[in-house]
Amino acid sequence: MPESHNPYLGDYWRGGAECAKLPAKEADYLFFQENPNNPKRGLRAEPTRLAKDMCQKCPVLKQCLKDALNHPELAGYGVRGGKSARERQEILRLGENAINKAIESAGK
Repeated sequence: MPESHNPYLGDYWRGGAECAKLPAKEADYLFFQENPNNPKRGLRAEPTRLAKDMCQKCPVLKQCLKDALNHPELAGYGVRGGKSARERQEILRLGENAINKAIESAGK
């Protein structure tokens, strides 16, 4: 089965994500501190750190990061694959080698 079959309908691996076990309100608070619709909100460090810590323990970390980097238009903000939107933008800016290295080293 491919690692990502349809980004609009959800991916089969998402059900195994640690964040999928959280109530929606808690997941939003932890993973979506960055909000392009409210740029003055700012990024709160503690929830973001907790989200990234959860990501590091997640069995689908690699798939999540790969999906976020392959579909940046769907992952414009929030923590995905253990990286903030700014971190993912920097990886994408650096190009294919950086993308491959980030995905390869995820979860190690």
